[in-house]
Amino acid sequence: MTFIDEWRSNLGDSYNEFAQLATSTKEEIHFTYGILSTAILWPIRQSVQNYDGDAIDAIRDIVQGQAKYILKAIQSWEDNPPLEAARSLAAKAQDSSELGIALFTIIEYFHAMQPFAEALGKILIRREQKQSDLYQFSGQIKAALVSAGGVTNIQSLVINLGLTENKQLPKDEPPAPGDPPFKGLQFFDEKDANTFFGRETLITELIQHLHIHRFLAVVGPSGSGKSSVVRAGLIPVLKGSKELWDGARPPKDSNRWLVQVITPTAQPLEALAASLTREVESVTAMDRLIKDLTESSRSLHLYTYKMLQQADRSSNNHLFLFVDQFEEVFTLCRDDQVQRAFVENLMTAAQPDGVTTVVISLRADFYAYCAKFDSLRRALERQQKFVGSMNIEELRQAIELPAKQAGWEFEDGLVNQLLREVGYEPGALPLLSHALLATWKRRRGRKMTFAGYNESGRIAEAVAKTAETIFSQEFDSKQQAIARNIFLRLTELGEGTPDTRRRVNRKELTPQPEDAEVMDRVLQVLADARLITTAAETVEVAHEVLIREWPTLRKWLNESREGLLIHRSLTESADTWDKNGRDPSYLYQGSRLAKLIIWAKDWPDDLNVLEQQFLHTSQRLAQQEAIQRDIRTIMDTVPNLDQLLLQTINTFCQHFSLYYAAIFLLETSTDHKKWAVLKSGYGEAGRLMVENNYKLSVDHHSMIGACLQTNQPSLIQDVRKEITWFNNPFLPEVQSAIALPFKKGSILGILILQNSNPATFSEEDIPWLHKIAEQLASVIHTAQLREK
Repeated sequence: MTFIDEWRSNLGDSYNEFAQLATSTKEEIHFTYGILSTAILWPIRQSVQNYDGDAIDAIRDIVQGQAKYILKAIQSWEDNPPLEAARSLAAKAQDSSELGIALFTIIEYFHAMQPFAEALGKILIRREQKQSDLYQFSGQIKAALVSAGGVTNIQSLVINLGLTENKQLPKDEPPAPGDPPFKGLQFFDEKDANTFFGRETLITELIQHLHIHRFLAVVGPSGSGKSSVVRAGLIPVLKGSKELWDGARPPKDSNRWLVQVITPTAQPLEALAASLTREVESVTAMDRLIKDLTESSRSLHLYTYKMLQQADRSSNNHLFLFVDQFEEVFTLCRDDQVQRAFVENLMTAAQPDGVTTVVISLRADFYAYCAKFDSLRRALERQQKFVGSMNIEELRQAIELPAKQAGWEFEDGLVNQLLREVGYEPGALPLLSHALLATWKRRRGRKMTFAGYNESGRIAEAVAKTAETIFSQEFDSKQQAIARNIFLRLTELGEGTPDTRRRVNRKELTPQPEDAEVMDRVLQVLADARLITTAAETVEVAHEVLIREWPTLRKWLNESREGLLIHRSLTESADTWDKNGRDPSYLYQGSRLAKLIIWAKDWPDDLNVLEQQFLHTSQRLAQQEAIQRDIRTIMDTVPNLDQLLLQTINTFCQHFSLYYAAIFLLETSTDHKKWAVLKSGYGEAGRLMVENNYKLSVDHHSMIGACLQTNQPSLIQDVRKEITWFNNPFLPEVQSAIALPFKKGSILGILILQNSNPATFSEEDIPWLHKIAEQLASVIHTAQLREK
């Protein structure tokens, strides 16, 4: 079916009615032309834009019979230079298709310059006897035009035609106060059971399955409503708070079942143990259960059995465990052993003679991933329900009943239009829900209208329009950068599978502590728009459809995919490093570190504090190892002590881009006074000071003297804040410094490193630098013995 056929079909009988009006008398043509030209705007627009010759020919039957009257109307318009070309083209039109192009040009002009209805009002004769005809067909015409994508505000046209005295015409009203009846992109939860409609048949099938089996996989495409049907449908029925429409009954005593709902996260065993031990007073119970689950596939069964045995006889007698978004076992958890322990514990607990019922929701495109677990694969062969598309009546209930229950209304024809557009694609449900929410936000009084639906972007574009509007209009440049980082972090990059949503801790989202307030504002705006969902500690995208349907986010994901994979690996590695006491063995080295450094230079603001610390520590470790290798080579190959010290100093400065480095040795003068004598210094300043026999008194008046006096390392992050800092005229730009004492036999000295930036060094640098200083002491001691 061509778009012309579809348009004519949607227009239906009302087209023929108006065509008859158009050909009845010459006097009435101006009036009916306005309606007809509105109706043909969309196909003409498409035909001209697409250069569709067949479509242009198809327009002929639309304007056939009234072309000369329309031409007369055009020619009678008041002079207007921008329309001269269109008028000329219309006058020379050989057939109705050429006339159609002229009409398109004219209509487009008026549509761009001012509201289309107002433009038509200037040229239409106001004929009172046609009011009833116009109003009678306006609803049907409007629905057809919405489907076709054309002009829809026929009520505005009526007003501009001077028909406002008609008592039946609706008045514009401000939005009535109240809570939205629709969830948008968010899933329905147990608290939403009373507003969850359309899945009664499926819920009954799930209940019937649980009469027989202890395991159930609810499988379906993304956006099919898997989570909602279990959370807001199945669970309330089991608890006895929701009745089934056909009188079916849940399993016996299901109202006494202990219901637990989890998502696997990156640590599924931890998520499971945390849920089961939430009410346990022992602080070690969770850790013990995680250990048990790791070691034995019977641990969940045994723990649940014991837990239920200890419960009051009148309370829980069975565990109902719902693992939502089961695909996270594959997308977020990287440990094969943890995956296997989690799956095998679930399947063992769900055996027929057990005390646990396990239900999982699984995205259909991850179905094959389950095959590597034999027990799960066998269960899926027999114990699953596929969530398909709703039929037309189920969709109608899902649209109309939540609104009706709360006293909201739809403009005539709007629900039918929604049903036509949503089709039978199960993944379109969140798009429909979001379009409904966006239309409700643009309501007139208590009524949802065609105008509001159009303004929302309709089903196809409502999600993208909401996200783009929030991003471009609600946020300044800094907030946009934070929002971009948030959405990228909330997306799990697929490898051979579609990208999915990723639940993250709030701490991960904060670039720097000083940005926390701005980030909270961004999160609040996104949550209010129902683009994300937030919990006490976590954040996630409200639905994966946002990842799929928002072009800006798709562009971000696709334009730097390799970099995003590097960043995601950094996030996980930094978290592992932190959880393991910041053990250096978890840090990056070699090519992996080199790639990260290159990426971080381009996206420095995307790193949070932990990631920056991980990168900085990895770089430091690499520098330490490199300088230690170089210094060992110098010590092994340079026999001359002065050259050895100078090359050591130069190596430090080159590796760390330091402003200055030097080596002092303790010497005693003839009057028994102790001095720190400079033996080697970096650059021209160092050379001059060595030539001038530069030395400092060993006392508390200088950092070097005090360090030799106490034989303890010393660190200064900002010399301007140190009262005792000695300002060396040879080194005017020093802002931070670290001094490391060393001793071997009679050798006592100082290795000092200085930089022109504050806070260059840290306490973590002291141990490894101190080892190098001690190596220097050994080399100097050996060299002096050799000279003697």
